[in-house]
Amino acid sequence: MGEEKLNDGGKENQSKEYSEEYTDQYESLLDNIEEKRGSLLKFRLEKGKEELREQKRAFPRKDW
Repeated sequence: MGEEKLNDGGKENQSKEYSEEYTDQYESLLDNIEEKRGSLLKFRLEKGKEELREQKRAFPRKDW
């Protein structure tokens, strides 16, 4: 019976290591997503500013 407990403990350790590795990969993916999202938002902001400048040039108004 003592051997069974050792075998179960080994499985628990493997499962824990797998879980930690999985968690690290998941956190890395979340960081990557946040980075990409920030880049996309920055790109959209710059594009919006550029479009506004183009509209101002195309339709000049005295009160801009």
